[in-house]
Amino acid sequence: MSTMYTREWNKNEAEVISMEEYLMKRKKIREKERKQKENGAGTKEEDLTPFEFYIAMYP
Repeated sequence: MSTMYTREWNKNEAEVISMEEYLMKRKKIREKERKQKENGAGTKEEDLTPFEFYIAMYP
């Protein structure tokens, strides 16, 4: 009788994206922030470093 392992091997790891994808996402966020500032609502995302931004996008 053989034993079959049923443990899940999925780990919560950060997704690896290309620099182009990162820059496109950052550009969209900046545009969104710019629109919010024009409407009078400010955000703190502009204070994030690239690393903090990455962690915030992929918790």
